[in-house]
Amino acid sequence: MAPTHWQLENFIEKNRLPLYFTYVRAGGHPQEQYHDHNSSEIVIILGGNAEHIVKTGKTIFSSPISTGDLLVVHPGVIHAYKNTETLELINLVYDHKQLSFPLLDATELPLFCQFFPETPQTSAAPAAHLSSHELARLRPLTDDFARALNDFSAGSRFQAMALFMQLIISIAQMRPEEKITKNISSGNIDKVLHRISGEYATPLTLDSLARTANMSRRNFTRRFREVTGCSCSSYITGFRLKQVLEMLKNPDNDLEQIALSCGFCDSNYLCKKFRQLYGESPGSYRKRFQHPKNGR
Repeated sequence: MAPTHWQLENFIEKNRLPLYFTYVRAGGHPQEQYHDHNSSEIVIILGGNAEHIVKTGKTIFSSPISTGDLLVVHPGVIHAYKNTETLELINLVYDHKQLSFPLLDATELPLFCQFFPETPQTSAAPAAHLSSHELARLRPLTDDFARALNDFSAGSRFQAMALFMQLIISIAQMRPEEKITKNISSGNIDKVLHRISGEYATPLTLDSLARTANMSRRNFTRRFREVTGCSCSSYITGFRLKQVLEMLKNPDNDLEQIALSCGFCDSNYLCKKFRQLYGESPGSYRKRFQHPKNGR
């Protein structure tokens, strides 16, 4: 089946800004519906897990995504999502060629440059990962932006533009040193990413993953960093911690068992890595999902 071509002008009123906002509830996104855009979009994963798929010619690249991940997709890129049963997301759609505002020193932020690139590039892998605190900070901004887009009173377009600028600069400043994700051009790295998503709970050695990619250890290490923007060990740890986030939401899951189920040697090591990435302990994160007892 040919991919659907999504055109921004079909979703906005005449003489309105080239901006569009969509919220997709958990489980509401269609499975493997391949499409491309004549505009750019920033995708913020609010909840759940899925697989992001990008087609480049006859080659398919995929990457696991979960709560907090941020994707950037530019015009002409054919992509889709798989295993979307729990996926909840926000789309910020924009045509940067039609937008006009001063960039000033925003170009010093690598992630901002990925939103407005001179040469657009898109990867199946997330461009950044936002913590739960950062997601919570963004929600009021996205809600205000959505309301402004649907408001036709005087000044609403100016307000929507101002909120869009505030939103994207807020995201970029959350990751001031974020490395720009390279366009995936190797047909073997996606095999490794797929293997990691299925075997993250087991020991994964660099030599073994290099063999999966059919590369030498040295070439694999270099290519993996080019594709994902981080080392292989950092990617694996980050992926495992995303699974930990989901398991912590269930108070019946013992921390030691979570550690073993997600590929960590013990709960102490898990706590160390969790605090390094998210700035808090697993116990602190878990408390947000504990409901007070009746009458208390």
